[in-house]
Amino acid sequence: IINAAASVYILSNFEYGNFGFVIIQCLKELSKVIPKNVIKICESGITKNHQLKDLSKFGADAFLIGETLMSSKDIKSKTLELVKK
Repeated sequence: IINAAASVYILSNFEYGNFGFVIIQCLKELSKVIPKNVIKICESGITKNHQLKDLSKFGADAFLIGETLMSSKDIKSKTLELVKK
């Protein structure tokens, strides 16, 4: 059980291996114990649009996306690709 007075949690999903699976499993499990009124920010290993959609289903409110954007030749296009509906 999480017993903290935070109003924002940053969920770092960094682990070598299958990033997509790790990210979703991490949030899926933690979302059961993090209060609904707490803002959940997911970061690390996010590279695809479907990951944002899946994470949103499990309660992610925001995302920190660094390496995927910084290693892109066209940051604007990559950003639009990631956030498309």
